[in-house]
Amino acid sequence: MSHQQRLEEGLELLYLMRERGGGDRAAFLAECRERDPAGLLDELTRRGAVESAEGPLRLTPEGLRRAAQVIRRHRLAEVLMHSVLMVEQREMEATACVFEHILSEDACDRVCAFLGHPTHCPHGGPIPPGRCCRLTLE
Repeated sequence: MSHQQRLEEGLELLYLMRERGGGDRAAFLAECRERDPAGLLDELTRRGAVESAEGPLRLTPEGLRRAAQVIRRHRLAEVLMHSVLMVEQREMEATACVFEHILSEDACDRVCAFLGHPTHCPHGGPIPPGRCCRLTLE
């Protein structure tokens, strides 16, 4: 896994924790599957993506923007795998994890448009809207 993918995995986890109501450093360290979760969290903090004051971890506005992009790519990939390619759930998740790191923003918008701008993934998670979704509403 590349360094950038590791950062994206950390952002994804922080976003999911936020959706569940948040969490602190200990929760991140317990849930993170990276080999050095403390180092990953420290790097995300140094890069300005996370505010790590005492208590709950918070994504900065830039961190939230970047995390939402990763979640969007992942959840759109799940919809594509499930609805169009009819891939089994286990394979759907594994493939979506790969797609989230390789789809460009433009390719992601094209997948979203192709799928009719879905609002939720097969698991019911909300898909953050992208540029293409805002353009269709205007």
